[in-house]
Amino acid sequence: MAKKINILFLLFFVLLNACAPQAKNAASSQPLSPSPAADSALSAVLSEIGGKVETREPQADAFQPAQLNSVLNINGQALTGSDGRARLDLSSGTIFRVAPNSLFTLISNEETPDGLKTRLQLAIGKIFIILNGGSTEVETSSGTAAVHGSYMSVSFDPISGETRITCLEGYCSLGNASGKVEITAGQTALIRGAGQPPQSGEMSDADIQEWLDANPEAALVIPTPIDVPTLAVTAISPVTDLPPTPLPSTVMPAPAPGNGNPPIENNPIPTAAPTLVASISFSGVAPTSSVVGEPLSISVSLVPAFGAPAPTGGVQVFANSQLICSGSIDGTGSAFCSGGIATAGTFNIVAKYLGDAKYLPSQSSPLTGYYVSQASATTIIVSHAPNPSLVGAAVTFTATVDVMSPGSGTPFGNVTFSDGTNSCVDYAAPWSCSMALASVGVSSVSASYSGSSNFTGSISSLVSQDVLANANTEFRNVTAPTSTLGDTTQCVQTYQVDVLDVNGVSHVKVEYGVNNNSFLPYDASHSVLLTNTSGNTWQGSFSIPAAALDTVFWRFIAVDNASNILFFGGSSYANGYPGGAVNAYAFDLASTFVGSCP
Repeated sequence: MAKKINILFLLFFVLLNACAPQAKNAASSQPLSPSPAADSALSAVLSEIGGKVETREPQADAFQPAQLNSVLNINGQALTGSDGRARLDLSSGTIFRVAPNSLFTLISNEETPDGLKTRLQLAIGKIFIILNGGSTEVETSSGTAAVHGSYMSVSFDPISGETRITCLEGYCSLGNASGKVEITAGQTALIRGAGQPPQSGEMSDADIQEWLDANPEAALVIPTPIDVPTLAVTAISPVTDLPPTPLPSTVMPAPAPGNGNPPIENNPIPTAAPTLVASISFSGVAPTSSVVGEPLSISVSLVPAFGAPAPTGGVQVFANSQLICSGSIDGTGSAFCSGGIATAGTFNIVAKYLGDAKYLPSQSSPLTGYYVSQASATTIIVSHAPNPSLVGAAVTFTATVDVMSPGSGTPFGNVTFSDGTNSCVDYAAPWSCSMALASVGVSSVSASYSGSSNFTGSISSLVSQDVLANANTEFRNVTAPTSTLGDTTQCVQTYQVDVLDVNGVSHVKVEYGVNNNSFLPYDASHSVLLTNTSGNTWQGSFSIPAAALDTVFWRFIAVDNASNILFFGGSSYANGYPGGAVNAYAFDLASTFVGSCP
């Protein structure tokens, strides 16, 4: 009886299908999905929804239940529950399928010489990508995956920091600052945690079955199983902690030609398997305890078997099942590596020797009870706009949460913004939300990060939000001469004022009159422009041509970005607002003062 084709045979057909021109032409003649109508160059239409699926548009305060055929625009987010699944169709014809317990953000889309390039940010869970031209990149906190072809899945676990991709068809890659691997149809790549280099391997039966279960389009590149004679083939295994030990080979001489024996190439055959065992132990682990993500400096020693040569190759160090780092053995039998533990808790640390041509793999005794505590996080409000704002109008606050050295990692959790009376909350980075402030004056607002199992909570410093009663310009903190001046050293005076306007401020002047407080008609020659020195503050230092016994009258003039003219002090402009009393100072008859100020 014939048996079903095994996974190795399936992968052979996947690779064959990826390289066959006629298969590509057939696929391109039948698009994967119709291109949906979209509101922008980057948008995705929710064409299928199952279970709990929520979305959040940019600047929205919270997630809302997803609606079928609704559009997710640039910087929009999609969130699935434990039973949630969703299909999103890009305007380019590319399909995204979102697995349960997943959260991703649609970041950007741009035209390149190779076609449309799309970027996503995966915060947790898994997403399947069925590409219809161009390329797609998926960013996680531990690495970036890219597909240049058709079919790729990306999964990310924020607790361990593990990123894994499968490349069902086409060309895919996975990389970070520690390296990059490029794979093709039937292969997989894995980053075990933040700062760890990527590794490549082969897809398993379960990987291919998951593609078939989640994506009907996968049947286009995976052939239907057929009956074939029994083949003595071993299924391809996924990446493991201990890769197979490389074996040396010898060469078998080719049989002499003649007597019906054609010439053949030499065939390598394996030699005997390694039999020696090296003793492996820790010679140093520092620090003796750490915080999440803090680099550990680890030294390992290997002792060769009695009378045998020194072992060669590499070692890996694990905290429970989590890979910390890898290192190579030097000529003295020592290895060194550095890496952090991505989660808080108590760990058993072990070192594994990977073996070589003479030595079997071996493992050290565990270093038990190694404690990793939460890393400290700091929260900062980086923007609040508009400022100033009208009373009762919404103000958008944005904060960052950064992990403090020596810790590292990606914080998750929520941030609450509050002035003690009003508040709003955002549940994922980038943390931003809007709230209306109900009291006129200066409102002090802080941001509070909730913390998580890996990072401590923190509260930001206060920021001041100016809340105005109406659209008129407000003048605050006036600094200018208001008393009698007695000598020439006081001719140069400093004028400073804070000017607030919800329309923004275009420029600020000081208007003056000598022995004249009518200020009408407006005379541009009797005004001096001030400089915006910082924030809302405007300042200038200058002299006004006045002589002994003269009285100088002055007032501040502000023009906002809506071209409204407003002033502090003096009578009103024909097109301005009424003000208060004129501010003035006078020169006395001090004997040291002669003539007028320049």
